[in-house]
Amino acid sequence: MKVVFVYPKFEKFLEGVPELNRALVDHYLGQYTTPPSLGIPTLAGLTPPEWEMELVDDNNGDVVDFDAPADLIAINCFTPQATRAMELAD
Repeated sequence: MKVVFVYPKFEKFLEGVPELNRALVDHYLGQYTTPPSLGIPTLAGLTPPEWEMELVDDNNGDVVDFDAPADLIAINCFTPQATRAMELAD
C-alpha cells in the first residue's frame, strides 16, 4: 500500500500584506509566519509501518503528480488552503 500526503499551497498572511513595516515584522516575528500543520505528521505516525509514504508540499514547489501510483491520497489543510485543497481533490 502507498499513501501520498499532500499539503496544499496557500498565501501566508505576511506575504499578502506587503504594506506592513518590514522592520516591525522582523522584530516581532522573525521568520515565523504560520504554525505548522500537525495533521500530516499525526496521520503518518498512525500509518502502518509496512506502507510506503510520500509527502508532497505544494508550498515548497513540490510537483503534484496527478498520475502518481497510490492507494490513498490524504490532503490536509488549514481553512485558508481549502480552495487549493479542493482544486487538488478535483
